[in-house]
Amino acid sequence: MNLFEKIDLAIEALKKAPQKSTLSPRVSNEDLEKMNNLLSEAQLPQMPLDVMYFLSKVGACNGPYCDIYGAEGLQGATDPEDITVIGASADINRDEDDDEPQGLVIGCIREAGLLPHYIVYKNEQYYQVEDERGTYTYFMEQGNLGDVIIRAIENAEKRKAQRDMAQARKDVEKWSE
Repeated sequence: MNLFEKIDLAIEALKKAPQKSTLSPRVSNEDLEKMNNLLSEAQLPQMPLDVMYFLSKVGACNGPYCDIYGAEGLQGATDPEDITVIGASADINRDEDDDEPQGLVIGCIREAGLLPHYIVYKNEQYYQVEDERGTYTYFMEQGNLGDVIIRAIENAEKRKAQRDMAQARKDVEKWSE
């Protein structure tokens, strides 16, 4: 399966998932170009191809599984850091060594009971980055945004099923008394 097919599959998975996400209208080519220019100005990596493809289909995603920031803040921005992707990326890169490649924050993964994890594109890979009071921990490397989104949905649904099963066991024990 190629990169574009994986993104299409991830978008379809978001649409069919049990918990609904809000998908924004697509980002125009002009806005994608403007975003990449602003990223360059901020000395951040350009939007990766799979993210640009995702944004050309779905402008942003807000939901229970993940948020993909897209062009949030682009309209009416007076400073590059007004744009969510750039502001979050500046925060996460602030304490990095100058020799270290900069990371680009694409969005975040939300799971009940856990701190949100940033989705960061760095060194041509995707990472989940945990922000615990300004200390960033990188883990779970993945190859493309489609895989990141699908894994977020699968993990959230698996955890929900485990919580539901644990609650059902407690209810049975309570009724057995």
